Amino acid sequence: MANSYQLHTTTTATTGPFSFAQIDGYLSVSHLSVLVNGSVVSGSTYTINSTTKEVTFNSAIGAGSTVRIVRTTPKTVSGRFVDFQNAAVLTADDLDNSALQNLYISQEAEDAGSSALQPSSDGLAWDAKNKRIINVASPTANSDAATKNYVDSAIQGIDVGMFSNPQAWEFTGNGTNSYLWTSNGQGLPSSTEAKTFIIEVGGVIQHPVTNYTITPTALVFTGNVSNGVTIRARNFGIAATLPQWDSTTTFTQPTTFSSTVNIGNSGQIQFGSSRLSIRQGSDNPAGSTDGSLYIGNGGSSASSPTAGSFNNNTAVGLGSGYSITSGRLNTAVGANALANLTTASNNVAVGNDAGKGLTTGYQNVHIGNGIASNSGSFSNTYVGHQAGSVGATLEYNAIAIGAFAASGGTNTTVIGNTQTASSKLFGNLITTGTGTSTIGGALEVAGNITLKAGATGSISGSLLPTGSILQIVSAQSTAGITTSNNGASFLDTTLIGNITPTKASSKIFIIVNGPVSLTRDSGNATHKASLRVLRGVNTAVTFDSCISLPALAATGVSGYTTHQFCGIHLDSPATTSQLTYTVQLSATSSVTGNACTIAFPSSSSGQRSVMYLIEIA
Repeated sequence: MANSYQLHTTTTATTGPFSFAQIDGYLSVSHLSVLVNGSVVSGSTYTINSTTKEVTFNSAIGAGSTVRIVRTTPKTVSGRFVDFQNAAVLTADDLDNSALQNLYISQEAEDAGSSALQPSSDGLAWDAKNKRIINVASPTANSDAATKNYVDSAIQGIDVGMFSNPQAWEFTGNGTNSYLWTSNGQGLPSSTEAKTFIIEVGGVIQHPVTNYTITPTALVFTGNVSNGVTIRARNFGIAATLPQWDSTTTFTQPTTFSSTVNIGNSGQIQFGSSRLSIRQGSDNPAGSTDGSLYIGNGGSSASSPTAGSFNNNTAVGLGSGYSITSGRLNTAVGANALANLTTASNNVAVGNDAGKGLTTGYQNVHIGNGIASNSGSFSNTYVGHQAGSVGATLEYNAIAIGAFAASGGTNTTVIGNTQTASSKLFGNLITTGTGTSTIGGALEVAGNITLKAGATGSISGSLLPTGSILQIVSAQSTAGITTSNNGASFLDTTLIGNITPTKASSKIFIIVNGPVSLTRDSGNATHKASLRVLRGVNTAVTFDSCISLPALAATGVSGYTTHQFCGIHLDSPATTSQLTYTVQLSATSSVTGNACTIAFPSSSSGQRSVMYLIEIA
């Protein structure tokens, strides 16, 4: 039992108290320290009861924690607890305290020594008594202790799955001394070390080397085995399938390879200062320090990436990036992806044969198996199984999305399944919510353009053919109006229509229809009645054509007639501001006192007149 410290281990979270009664006294409570899990804690986190000899924490410490209360008596001249003075009175307390300080220091030294690493009973080893040794430096000599980190680093990368189970074979003697491992459908041995084999002939264990040898292909005895005798072979050697380095390999350090490392007969790993190439066969790119990653069979021996050009290409898959020379910043994933690319840059191809047709084309994105593309095409995006181009000429800025979608030309977009070379959007163009759907160029749609219920929007008039109707506005008269002999001036009727053109280039087609009544008195005079349209306040337009009003007799016969009037006019206002069109009428007579009267609509018909304003592209 230690005299200078007391150790506790918590089973639950607790504040204590923790006893230090085991400590064989102390000169001052300041000589007591508290450690939790090996670290000294501040005196503000606990209280010491010197009467009960207990330590209590202010807050609970976790379960499984170690609490060590230790006495550390000062061991320096300045730390002497008693300093005797000449001619001073010697007291028992001073003498006791001075002696106790020496005693405590001795106890602490003994406790420290008993807790230190001790020799084994035979004196040939150090006994840690099943305790961890911490803060050990990394080994430098063969006889140094190894740290866990050193061991972990040494075995890093070893796959325990490489180790095989014991192997077993059985043969029947045929009067010869050699028996093939592969006979009876059996496999080859994982090692050829004879001492790892147990060989029985007729139940008798044979001595290695003396009675038999092991070759990669056969078990060979020093003498013949009689016909019918049972031969049993078991291999208990632990075999690991590790890389087989050939004579070209140069090792500068245990984990550093300076050149090409051949792994068996099936592939290569090529290390450079900034390049990793993992290939099948001997078609390794000749360049070094190009910042590229190649995994698969690629890089023609006749045309390899330019050394030192920092190409930064990534090629993964059989034949991917096979022909790249000075091309840079290309990514090819899939068998034969970008297989024929040479000098072009900034291409992305994912899928078998993706971008296989590209040679010098750049800035293309091809995602899907069998993406078709022309050799020099650039800035195209093809997504989908066998999507791409169907044309034979170079194209750029083309988009084809969907299985078998084909762009067929520059600046085209195809969405959906098609093999046509025309520019089309296949499927439905649907607008939901509010806003304007604007198409910035020619568009042929095989399908529907649907404006969902509740949505607002428009199709720009400039995209519609000339003569297309953009909008129709109608207006009715609110009351009839009659005038007589108002001379050259025109009088406004109540037939007024308003329209706001969507385009300044639009035409406004005006249609006016309604009943008209005409009246004249007797007399030998010339009578004239007219209808016209006024745009705004000062622009009068006559009707281009109309159903003519009947001529009134110029002789002294009075008359009253009612007719259905229809007039049309094609106006070119050249504005996008609101327009107001007003129908006007006038009536004149060449002889004073003779009356000519016009009513629109007819005062006798009880009907209303109507105006249609039609905006035409």
